Amino acid sequence: MSRLDRYILAEWIKSLLLCFFGTLGILILFDLNDDLGDFTKWGAKKNEILHYYVLLSIQFVPTVLPIALLVSLLFTLGNFHRNLEITAMRVAGLSLFRISRFLWIGSFMVAAIIFFFNAMSIPWSISQTKKIKNQWINQSIPDSQKLSQKNKNWIDNLTFLDSDQNQRWVINRYDPENGDVYGVQVSIFNNQQQEIQRLLAQNASFIKEGLFWQFRNGREVKFYPDTGEPYFSLPFENSRKHWAVSPETMLLLSQPVKTLSFQDLKKSLSFIPNNDKRYLSYQLKYYSFWVDPLICLVMVGITVPFSVRGVRVNPLVNVSKSLGLFLIYYPLYLLSETLGTLELFPSLLATGFPNILGLSIGAYLFYQHR
Repeated sequence: MSRLDRYILAEWIKSLLLCFFGTLGILILFDLNDDLGDFTKWGAKKNEILHYYVLLSIQFVPTVLPIALLVSLLFTLGNFHRNLEITAMRVAGLSLFRISRFLWIGSFMVAAIIFFFNAMSIPWSISQTKKIKNQWINQSIPDSQKLSQKNKNWIDNLTFLDSDQNQRWVINRYDPENGDVYGVQVSIFNNQQQEIQRLLAQNASFIKEGLFWQFRNGREVKFYPDTGEPYFSLPFENSRKHWAVSPETMLLLSQPVKTLSFQDLKKSLSFIPNNDKRYLSYQLKYYSFWVDPLICLVMVGITVPFSVRGVRVNPLVNVSKSLGLFLIYYPLYLLSETLGTLELFPSLLATGFPNILGLSIGAYLFYQHR
């Protein structure tokens, strides 16, 4: 790394860190203003609140980093332009890519950080902050009103539609600790979505070793598909069904798509059939994990060429042009995502089109000012 590269990189990193922590601090202050009163009312201690906001700040990183990257690039390159440093580099015979190569490397590293936080850290942060909040709420409730330690973590009213097996599950209560379910009803439909069979049980367990369900103390009912009238009803003490869907999978697919991690999305896509209406939303989110961080490269591709415009051009003009292109980017991103949701674009193209267009514009601008 040459002295010039170290100088460019150092100036940009200083601006990036300043913008990042400044923006992050503002977001945390807004959240403090909204929630601090509730935290103190629930009896949260200062060190617990600090720990909570350390975890919460993880959720802000993918939002703050692109903003900090854009502002730091504009600020750093604007300073170089105003001090005629870029002009001196160009006069010395340096190409535009040679000047900005470590900005490209830095933006790629920022993109990798955003991918990691989106894929791994944010779902964990959401679950941890939710757990801390629930603990504070629980400790503020009088003992006489608290749920017992045994069932306070139970999940009530779990529903699941298995379109591959044409089944609809309704579970009154699920205990995540031992995997048992209570008050379960499984409705089975034919291809015309007419109910042909229903299984009801007081409780059931999913046996992972054999990939089957063990239902206990229930009844199996069969229906005429055309009229919906029952023609068969048989009570049972134990009934084994070789259905491979586990309660963990049901719980996973009942969560909002935006809260799922990269690994959870891969698992969900492997279970949901392609003709399921939910498949498209999971696929779009999965591709967005890979494609969205590319906005960092788009920022370098657009901001750097504008920074080398002639010295007679006011730096604010170049800044405004760069910002104008990014103001167009986000409506285009939303439009492309909508077209993907409506199945007018393939999923990968819907998530990648804005960044492909941005990188193409950046490549053209680099070629013009090479």
